[in-house]
Amino acid sequence: LMEKDKRILEELRSLVNFEILFFNISAFWKILMEGPPDTPYEKGVFELFCQFGPDYPVKPPLVRFVTPVYHCNINSVGRICHNIFDRNYNAHITMRDIFNAVFGLLIVPEPEDPLDRLKPSQTLWPFHPNSWRRLIAG
Repeated sequence: LMEKDKRILEELRSLVNFEILFFNISAFWKILMEGPPDTPYEKGVFELFCQFGPDYPVKPPLVRFVTPVYHCNINSVGRICHNIFDRNYNAHITMRDIFNAVFGLLIVPEPEDPLDRLKPSQTLWPFHPNSWRRLIAG
């Protein structure tokens, strides 16, 4: 980690038990993910949310894109089709694993397992996301 990041983590940890602040470990996270380099999503910033249900970590968290993403494995309401959210999930999967899987899906789509069958995947994938990213994510 960079020095700045280390300090921010240190500051956050110091506030957990700070008496004058109400600090709650939230079951809802807002995430900003940069688009992967050398992809049509490069230079975009994508907002996601993560909701931890009452059965977490036995059941996976709900992770959705808030920013619209033109991708064969992500539908119009931000649902992500990846096996880490169902058949490959177990209680030992970390949030780092989940975010790496989502990031990886932006790098290498899985057109053989599309969430949106109406969205062409292999022929349009290299072309449309770029204009989509410029329009939506920055």
